[in-house]
Parts: sequence; C-alpha cells; structure tokens
Amino acid sequence: MDGSGDSSEKNQVLSKIVQIMDYVVHMDSSKFSMQQMSQDLQIPRGTLYRLIDALVEERLLIRQQKGFHIGLKVFEWTVELLNQPDVVGLAHPFLQSLALESGLTASLYLRMNEYRVCLDRVESAATLRPTVRIGEALPLHVGAPGLVLLAWLPAEQRQLYLAQSRAQFPHYEQHADDSMFSRVRQQGWALSLGERDEHMASLSAPVFSATGDVAAAIALSGIRHQFRAETHIDNWREMLVTTTVNISRLLGSQN
Repeated sequence: MDGSGDSSEKNQVLSKIVQIMDYVVHMDSSKFSMQQMSQDLQIPRGTLYRLIDALVEERLLIRQQKGFHIGLKVFEWTVELLNQPDVVGLAHPFLQSLALESGLTASLYLRMNEYRVCLDRVESAATLRPTVRIGEALPLHVGAPGLVLLAWLPAEQRQLYLAQSRAQFPHYEQHADDSMFSRVRQQGWALSLGERDEHMASLSAPVFSATGDVAAAIALSGIRHQFRAETHIDNWREMLVTTTVNISRLLGSQN
C-alpha cells in the first residue's frame, strides 16, 4: 500500500472544509439553512454536520442562532500574523510612490504555504489593469511574485510548494525550473510575461527580513504591451529594486 488512497481522502476532506469556511464567510445568515448549504456545496447533510461539529470543536466556527460565524481560532491566527514585523504598514507608502512613478499597479505578496496572497495593492490610474483582490490566494508556480517568493527557499522545500501549487491550480502551466530560480537569485528580481493571464505582465523583487529570509515580494504589474520597451522595463526594475532594498533595511535586513 502506498497510502495514495488515504492521501486522496484527506485532500477531499480538506477541500470540503475549505468550501464550508468560504461559504460561511460569504453567506447571508438571515437566509441560512443546513439543507440549502448542503445543496449549494453538494456535500451530504450527514457529512456536513460531522465536519461542522469538528470545526466548531476546533474553534474554527462559532454556532449562532442563525448560521455560523468564523471562530476565534481564525482571529488568533490573524492577530499573530498582524503582530509580525509590519511589512504591510511599512511598504504601503512605497507602493503608493511606485504606482505613481511607474504608472503601473504596485502590490505586496506574502507566501502562505503553496499560495501567494496579495496583502496590499495600489492601483494604477490606467483604465485597463490587472485585477487582483486583497486577500486573494494565487498560485506560487506562475507569475513573477511567485518566482521571487520561491527562489530563496531551500530546494527541497521549493519543490514541495511547487508540487502543491500545481495540484491546487492545475490549469496553470509551470514555466520555472531550477536555472530560472538561480537566475532570479543572482539578478535579484523576476519578470513574467503572460504566465497567469496572457494579457498581463509583472516585475517583482524580494523584501528581506532581519533574518535574511524573504518576507514579501513587491510587484509592478500592468498590461503586457506596456512591457514591450526594454527601457521602460529597465527603469521600472531599477525603481522596484531600490524600493525593496529600502523596505528590507527598515525591517533590519543586511542583504
């Protein structure tokens, strides 16, 4: 036995839990019913009751008179995250300057396991621009910010996250290999053209923490045709790298 069956079953359970949590976040509690939830999620009611009981016991959900709310454990995790060095707060003025000077959208991403999550964003003034919501989880294995968040990890850990990201987002093809990650580390930045969206492009560079680890990735993104001129890319790259170095120093990095 290779355990693949057990792994598949665990993944299915985890997927159902994510569906339930997401449903609770977005549901209209005034219209809530377990029957409707079961139908919407296509989870049998017996299974749904068992999973919800477990989530309540683990303090991930709270029962209310009508429906459920996100539990205290989730807020504890949020508080712990927010009590980390305030990368978002430090970076925001820099994002504003980057967006203003470049005419592109400036974003900050953190890695959370096999995802990259946008935690702050300053939109460009352009009518056509990339659309990413703050808090949205995106694949690590495509896009310049993903390359940056992976490049400085130990090779074994990087391969694990790449495999997990591909499993979560199988419709995105992976273009990066070890030589590309090595190049990103050497040059200190990454460029992607149409990897996640064929019409979009982005430049990204790392923000380092006091321990020398990558704390975040800052990205400049826009419509792909904006990235046709090498002189524009060079100018944006210079201002981006200068910005990430300055943020890193504020975090105590010596890189």
